Amino acid sequence: MVAAAAVSTSPDGSTDSKDKVVQPGKAAGKKKEVEKNMRSQAHHTQQRANYTKQQIARQLSCVPQNARTARGIDAATESVMLNDDDGKHNKMLEHLKSLSPFNGRWEFSSVINAGSYGIVMSVTDVVTKSSGVMKVAKTGIGNDASSVNVQAEWEAFLLMKIYKANPEASVCRLLDQGLLQNYDGAPLEYMCLELVGLRLHEHLAEYTGNDRLLRCCQISLMTLKGVYDIHKKGLIHRDLKPDNMGLISREQPIVMIYDLGMA
Repeated sequence: MVAAAAVSTSPDGSTDSKDKVVQPGKAAGKKKEVEKNMRSQAHHTQQRANYTKQQIARQLSCVPQNARTARGIDAATESVMLNDDDGKHNKMLEHLKSLSPFNGRWEFSSVINAGSYGIVMSVTDVVTKSSGVMKVAKTGIGNDASSVNVQAEWEAFLLMKIYKANPEASVCRLLDQGLLQNYDGAPLEYMCLELVGLRLHEHLAEYTGNDRLLRCCQISLMTLKGVYDIHKKGLIHRDLKPDNMGLISREQPIVMIYDLGMA
């Protein structure tokens, strides 16, 4: 026990000092409660940050959201879901269409994904006529604005880093990068990636029996090669699944990994 001096004042103005006993157990209990509340708050903050990062990665994915593998939303993260502002991103989309061809090169073809964090479009190179995927990260969404820019810049940086280290890496190529201007004058970070046009399940559906088994093994080996290319640079994809990989085309059935926003 710890003794502390307590001072009381009598009606005549004189003071009387007496010892007051402070129980260490109560002080320790209060400290533990404060620490518990701080840990809970930190956990919720991290949970929201992780969910926001996941939402950004999905909305800026090369795969349409309605074509992705169906997954439930964890009850713990459901309370921190963010609502899209359809009006704003529709206005942004119309504005982007008016800017086409982007950077004097990329002609708008169709929308792949659109949400509060940005827009992903299918585009065509006006010179080479080759197809690509353009990701446009939206700014100005409250506390998450910087997260969107950072994540988009990070993905572009990783793609350049991997390609410079190994041009034969099984990771989709970054074709172009820069800034556009939104209808309200806000800067829009964009990157254009090569189109990985054939999804794995579509390709495997073309095979049956032992041929399909053989093709599954070949695709697995090519996928492992892509994972190795990423790991060789000291990176972990953190969102590796069939939705985030595909084949260049039927003519070039080579597995490529994309959507590195969570890495």
